[in-house]
Amino acid sequence: MGKFVIRLLVISGAIAYLIKQGAIYLPSFSQIDLNTMAITAISIPVVIYALILLWRG
Repeated sequence: MGKFVIRLLVISGAIAYLIKQGAIYLPSFSQIDLNTMAITAISIPVVIYALILLWRG
């Protein structure tokens, strides 16, 4: 389970990094939106993991 979460974090972090660097082009986004998206991309797996932990009890 731990390895899966780490993999999720690495993948989402890499995607967020690429978006921030402009390697993944998203039309009509300002820099602020890109930063927000990067933070969101990183936080989503963390939230999912927390929900899984809560659900398992």
